[in-house]
Amino acid sequence: MNTINRYFLLLLSLFCLHAQAAIVLTNGAGKITGAADVIVDGESYSVNFIDGSCIDLYSGCDENSDFVFNTLGQAAAASQALLDQVFIDLAPNSFDIDPENTVGCTNSGLCRALTLYALSSTAGTIVGATADNDAVEANDIVTLNIGVGDGLDLNDVSIATYAVWTANPSPVPLPASIYLFTLALSGVLLFNRRVNK
Repeated sequence: MNTINRYFLLLLSLFCLHAQAAIVLTNGAGKITGAADVIVDGESYSVNFIDGSCIDLYSGCDENSDFVFNTLGQAAAASQALLDQVFIDLAPNSFDIDPENTVGCTNSGLCRALTLYALSSTAGTIVGATADNDAVEANDIVTLNIGVGDGLDLNDVSIATYAVWTANPSPVPLPASIYLFTLALSGVLLFNRRVNK
């Protein structure tokens, strides 16, 4: 394979990786307010980062059905999806190395996006998982079984915001990148075939 084709395939691969990312939503100040098309366990979701209390944001926060995800595994997968698909650096925005670029977080070192999934056995407490977006990439982790009071207002917490999820009604189509990759690969193969004749 000649050098031009190698560079072409490298650029195409980079494009395909970029095409897998969710659609990040920002406000006028360039801060993340949420994202669309976040893929969690093969399903598409939208997420909004909102301060307030669980009671205010989750229909009273008094039933497990108030939450989109209802198991620790689902909440952990959703949190990992935030780290992999949303809290990433894509020019000109730096959402990974600048955690304060997320609505609700004013700390430059850490932003914890809390995904709630169930009422705790302790009255007035809800459990969730957090996507811990640290300014140092190696410190980005998912933290499990975080307990919060149903009245805790995250407006008062500089390093945390609620990740409020909504399931998207339509099935997840194959990513456009698969079609683009197939088309480009076909073009490269046809080009090589003509050159080698």
